[in-house]
Amino acid sequence: MSDSALQDIQHPIQNRITDTMSFNFALAKVLSIFMVVTGHWFTGTILWIPVTVGLFVFAYSSALFTVYIYGDRVNLKRFWTRKIQRLGLRFWIISAFLLPVIYFQNGEIWHWHSLLHLFGLSGFLNWFSIPNRSSFGAGLWFFTLLLIFYLFYPLLVKINRRPGLSLAFAALATIATSWLHFNVQMGHELWLTALAFLLGVFFGFRRLEVDPTWLLALLVSATAMLAGINLFTTIKWLNFYLILSVSLLLVLWLQRVRLPQWKIFKKLLTFNDALLEVYLVHTYLFITPTGHTFVDYFVSMLVICVVAKFLSIMAKKVESQAFKKTEAAHYS
Repeated sequence: MSDSALQDIQHPIQNRITDTMSFNFALAKVLSIFMVVTGHWFTGTILWIPVTVGLFVFAYSSALFTVYIYGDRVNLKRFWTRKIQRLGLRFWIISAFLLPVIYFQNGEIWHWHSLLHLFGLSGFLNWFSIPNRSSFGAGLWFFTLLLIFYLFYPLLVKINRRPGLSLAFAALATIATSWLHFNVQMGHELWLTALAFLLGVFFGFRRLEVDPTWLLALLVSATAMLAGINLFTTIKWLNFYLILSVSLLLVLWLQRVRLPQWKIFKKLLTFNDALLEVYLVHTYLFITPTGHTFVDYFVSMLVICVVAKFLSIMAKKVESQAFKKTEAAHYS
């Protein structure tokens, strides 16, 4: 990557989110969450690869849009107030729904591990190989990683303000996560997803000047190589590097193109405000009423979508009322 290709974004960084970029990433995230659900239903298949790409898209876009929204000067009080008000409220509403569901499924909720899950800290059980004694917390390692990203975001901003340090940090992070992937395995794609957060901040501060046509050509080539290796060979150690390449090329391409705004895409975007709900509830709502795998998959997907939208609407109403009371108290 040449110095002329990688340029610093001139300040202010805020307000660099275009309608096209918002549409592209919103659509990508909706497709990604449905892929995650699908991959968790059809376990033990090659679908783990697009699921991993989907998690990368989530993490990268979260970091990128955080940079574009908050910029290079972080007001910690404002930053955490918004995160707790928006993300925390939704998370606890979803948890309030899930706990009785788990209870009536004869799951275990009366354990102190459930308290960890209620604060989004489930990942620490996974990462320290502590068996989860609660039936709550499935898949919450990503949420824990998101909270860790928010915690360290002010430090990442300081690092990425300086171009040389920013590039060195991104390179070292890529090397470190690669080593960790092969030597400290977690049973899920923790290190690649963590790298996605770091690269999202990096490319939030730096702009890669490259023709999107070249990015698409490289993306297609890397995807074909990834599929070929997994379908026709046993060279699995290349997966990390190829998945990283496919994922990074995809998000960089999404930042630079205009996807067609077809009606089906716009309909899919109705789930953009329920992504967290889909992610957190889906494993608890897998049902098998017919005994036919594909039929039950579609039935489960329907139930998940309906419940997720309901919880999203409820969260918006609670959020609206809570914020009104907060603002009223502030101005009284």
